Amino acid sequence: GLVVADRHGERVRIVRASCRAFFALFSAAMFGMGYTLMFFTRSRQTLHDLYTNTLVLDAKATMERLAADAAPNKAEDDNA
Repeated sequence: GLVVADRHGERVRIVRASCRAFFALFSAAMFGMGYTLMFFTRSRQTLHDLYTNTLVLDAKATMERLAADAAPNKAEDDNA
């Protein structure tokens, strides 16, 4: 699945998510031009993502990365 996150990988709160949904209507209303912007940005962001400073991430990969970051580093344990 997908998850909407801020630039730090944290899930967005209701206010930012609501703003993103509101501006997504404008992206669609402009004959989809706001969505075509994702083909021209490095991080594949649409117009409403750029405006609200959000990213759409793969939920599984994000959870795996967070779990790896939270796990103790084995190399540090060996040196102790």
